[in-house]
Amino acid sequence: MAIEKHIKSKSGKCDLWVQQFNSLNEFLQYIKEQPVNKTFEGAWLSSKEEDHYGDWHGTKTIEEAYDLLENGWTVEAKKLTQMLKASVSSVSSMKHPKQIKSVAGFHPIVPNYLAGNPQSMVSTKMVTKKQKVVTLVRQGNFLGNVTSKQIEDEAIKAFKLVKRIEAQGYRVNLFLAYCSDCDYGRKATMLLIKLKGADEKLNISKLAFPICNTAMFRRLVFAWRERYEHTPRGFRSGYGATVSLSDFMYRFGKQGVFPKGSYGINNFVKFDVDKARGFENLVELG
Repeated sequence: MAIEKHIKSKSGKCDLWVQQFNSLNEFLQYIKEQPVNKTFEGAWLSSKEEDHYGDWHGTKTIEEAYDLLENGWTVEAKKLTQMLKASVSSVSSMKHPKQIKSVAGFHPIVPNYLAGNPQSMVSTKMVTKKQKVVTLVRQGNFLGNVTSKQIEDEAIKAFKLVKRIEAQGYRVNLFLAYCSDCDYGRKATMLLIKLKGADEKLNISKLAFPICNTAMFRRLVFAWRERYEHTPRGFRSGYGATVSLSDFMYRFGKQGVFPKGSYGINNFVKFDVDKARGFENLVELG
């Protein structure tokens, strides 16, 4: 079941409504079943606009977007799989050597030998490093003048970053966030969708569409704004203005807007992800 929060900015000048879904399926079910809200009732709906080339919207129809979210974006998934293999090849192994007592090894343990203990040699075995859990939040909305190709390129960087962090020994909770406001910043909404838990593998087939295809934002997230009961009236024209993760943190602070202890990946990644280590270039959110 979706989680909902109503938060005031630190200045008291901005009203924020947050809706969080625990899975892509939960999100898809919501937008398929909910009726259009009062804000968009009788209005032109961008989510349903036919796009003969599918460039700006990412797909020709909303039905095509539904299908890709449910069944995966096979072409992009294959491309991503190859790119991610190359990206993590230089990351250090998650295993390290540990010295143990054994019946065979490279150095004797004299007291054990004299006592007749068969484990009288020092040996080495490779053990997996203890994995820490981290939560990453990737911003998924962009300005209207950003092309589908630009969005895809930035999404690939985000994918690489998540993969590298996992290869460095972290288990990752991954969320998508869509932050927007209207009425000169006085009203705002945020959609938060959990893509994977820390115990789940990075499923490229499942996540290629929601992370890389602009139809996730310009069709399905627009459809959410057309249905969410707390979408402000100001969203009726233009669907709201894109707001950065950093700006939301500045306005609302640590009031539970984002998951506790989380780090943000901005929509535009302005550093070399192939050399990234840890979280030094990410936005501290929770």
